[in-house]
Amino acid sequence: MVEALWLSVTAVHLSSAYPKWTSKLYQGLTELRLSNPREPTEFIARPLPTPIPESALIAILKSSPKLRILQMGLIIKDATSVRNPVKPVLLEDLELLVVDTRRDQHVVFMKLVRPGPKPLTLSIADSSYLNEISSTGRSYAEEFLTSSNITRLILTGFVEYPDLINLLSLLPKVRVLALEELLSRQQITDTNSLPLSFTIDTLYVTHCFHTPFEDYNIQVWSLIEEVIRRHSVAELVLWGYNDSAESIVPEHIYTVCPSVSVLWGGPDPIKEFK
Repeated sequence: MVEALWLSVTAVHLSSAYPKWTSKLYQGLTELRLSNPREPTEFIARPLPTPIPESALIAILKSSPKLRILQMGLIIKDATSVRNPVKPVLLEDLELLVVDTRRDQHVVFMKLVRPGPKPLTLSIADSSYLNEISSTGRSYAEEFLTSSNITRLILTGFVEYPDLINLLSLLPKVRVLALEELLSRQQITDTNSLPLSFTIDTLYVTHCFHTPFEDYNIQVWSLIEEVIRRHSVAELVLWGYNDSAESIVPEHIYTVCPSVSVLWGGPDPIKEFK
């Protein structure tokens, strides 16, 4: 009786507790969020112990081909090797994909999904994984990224400038870039060998500059400035600071970016994207 009631459900948000993966609850959905609780002090989401078998996830995706919103925060178990070809599930209507599972699970998940032609917002937690995976795994990730029409990119806890630029080189249609909890520890040196750039309309930087270490802040601002210059960013938006946050913006940033806004009140502008 309960299973029959699930057939009228089109949006499912689950965290901590999940009905069995064969339930009709997961069929015919337009929105599916399998998320995990976050500790407020953590940069990156920590997956719950509850895993989902790869075969079950594939079956769920196939039973909901009209998904517009998909969030994956769980560990995928019993996954086929990245060396074995897996036919991805085509999701023609996908508009938002949130990948906040463990970093070593990103490619495992990406090889299962093939977005359609619609403009896509992609949100990734700790996307520096691209420089750590095998060449075979990287090819899966790059195929996913280059074949998707990604126009808005949200990165949480990203680390270094070359990694960011190499990732962006795979996504020339991105017009909005959001960097949450930005991390950067390396000084930017030679940028001549990096890929060619494209124009980004708006750059969001949120939840940053909370450390008292001046060297850290200098490196982060250096990264922001390089992104602005390289991609001719038209608008920089900062959020998640107190009402005196404007004083943290170096003067020269106002000269390299036509529009700089510091939002110290109101809702997180990134939340409306994901």
